[in-house]
Amino acid sequence: MELGSDFELDVSELNYCNDHIFSYLEPYHTLYMDSGRSAAKLLNTMIPEGVILLPSYICDSVISIYRERFAIRFYKVHKNFMIDWGDLESKLDNQVTAVYLMHYFGQLQSEEFLKKLDKKKQEYGFLIIEDTTHSIFTKSKTLGDYCICSLRKWFPVMDGGVLYAEQSLDEISLAGIQKKRPSAKLEAMILKKLYLEGQLECNAVYRKIFGEVEEKLNMQKKVYQMSDISKAMLCCFSISEIKRKRMENYENIAEFISKNDLESALNGKGFVPLVYPIYIEDRDRFRKVMEQNRIYCALHWPIKGTELEKNYDAEIIYRNLISLPIDQRYDKEHMAYMKEQIECYLEMRSH
Repeated sequence: MELGSDFELDVSELNYCNDHIFSYLEPYHTLYMDSGRSAAKLLNTMIPEGVILLPSYICDSVISIYRERFAIRFYKVHKNFMIDWGDLESKLDNQVTAVYLMHYFGQLQSEEFLKKLDKKKQEYGFLIIEDTTHSIFTKSKTLGDYCICSLRKWFPVMDGGVLYAEQSLDEISLAGIQKKRPSAKLEAMILKKLYLEGQLECNAVYRKIFGEVEEKLNMQKKVYQMSDISKAMLCCFSISEIKRKRMENYENIAEFISKNDLESALNGKGFVPLVYPIYIEDRDRFRKVMEQNRIYCALHWPIKGTELEKNYDAEIIYRNLISLPIDQRYDKEHMAYMKEQIECYLEMRSH
């Protein structure tokens, strides 16, 4: 049994469904790109230059995108991933042209916070860029004038991101922007499925491909439209099934985390989670032990060598944070295996 890391794919299981992502986002004007980064870069050209407010805990690739055209002010994010309203408010003035809003790991910011932010938006006239990569299936939008989502975080596809809004996106031209060509990631996803089913000993091969594809994306300067093959594949994934399975797995693990006095990074219920983030001492040791048992837990996000490395708020969060995999690939049996391995680790640590 193996949990986490990149998606695997069984092509024979792909069947068209009605509640796919395109129907889910049908109420909006949409531009489908190869990644959330491309969607952000595309939007970047439309936003007036000035100051942008970014959260103090965020992926370095996002900072890089906005550093090109904006002066950046960071606002505080607490350990429970709720935004510090007082700190954000103190950073607002007439120079601010945009506020970047995130709902971490699927849990929305509070209604009170959103009301206050909306009121300040009316007062100052800034735009809200809503990153829904973690929260798109909890709620497609809260306050965003423009929303950005990296779809490849949710589905076994080669590429995928979307820029969407209630207002028209006709100002943004896709003329001259090529579609992403099929990449080796499709091959890697298929190889991983064959490996997991014991049909092919190719673990090192597909891991190498996944690493190379991600590195290539990190180096990519151009923006691309979503590939035709990813568009076709996205018609085969049921949003209602994805939501159901993830929420079931989250509830399953939440009860276990509470009983074992582990610290959940999130407090709420009723949202669709990207992962299950927890805080645990000796995080790196825990991660290594889980990997030895073929459970691959992500780190959101490494800050060493980034602009946030010396940011106190970011360091406090990152130090002990790790994400448990609970996505739609898994069921009660997988969750039971993960709980068993965590229990073994906790027992080992106590001796």
